[in-house]
Amino acid sequence: MASISAFLTLSSALMQSGALAAPASPAVGLGGLDTGDVNTAGQVISISAVNETIFGQDSTRFDYFLTGHSLAATESVEKLASAISTGTEHDIVLAFLNSTMAGTMTDAQAADDAWKCQELNDNMAYTVSLCPDSTTEAVSDDSALLIEKRGRWSWIKSARHVASNAAVQILYGALGNAAYANFPSSPRSWCNAANGGNACISWSNVENFQHYYAQSMVSDALNQVDFNRNSAQANGILGSRKRHAADVCISNRADGCT
Repeated sequence: MASISAFLTLSSALMQSGALAAPASPAVGLGGLDTGDVNTAGQVISISAVNETIFGQDSTRFDYFLTGHSLAATESVEKLASAISTGTEHDIVLAFLNSTMAGTMTDAQAADDAWKCQELNDNMAYTVSLCPDSTTEAVSDDSALLIEKRGRWSWIKSARHVASNAAVQILYGALGNAAYANFPSSPRSWCNAANGGNACISWSNVENFQHYYAQSMVSDALNQVDFNRNSAQANGILGSRKRHAADVCISNRADGCT
């Protein structure tokens, strides 16, 4: 397991490039992991406990609650800490993406540079030498948004951050295990990793709602979206304040789909 000092040392090249800020103290435990009472057994995967920012973005965006206890997820956060401490930029990209996916990245994905650039947010990809501007723009064009309205909500489909039908169906079932439990205010992502896949439901604002309502959203999306090919986001569907209602995303990781 990475030592505390591993969190406190960054390569000077990365610091000078601005890709990473000084690391935060591991406030929720070594490796960025914590077990908390969020109405169901699991662990909080805290990327922000490893480093405050990642490739110019606030790392709290990528924190999530993971049902159950996954050794692969634990190891993925430890590898991220190690990569930030002593690895190359490419090592950090690999470790970061794998940690956001609860350690479920495949060998094929790890070897696919275009896929890795696509999985990074645009603003992140621009800071990574692996992802030249032309590649990032091409990926963005290929991820044209399609809106499906065949159910209760309109889902915007994207070719980024794709989970799988099986993973999203397992997420649906996991939400039902504690249907009337309330989600915590933080983190704003709830994930399930099983059978080598990861799926998450995330929301953009702090909202008070229960698992059964999230389960109804996942069910509606499953009836409209092929999650083997797309992730899905519905805008402004969560919360009583219409102008400030939260967007909801279903994908292979915390944070948004598009």
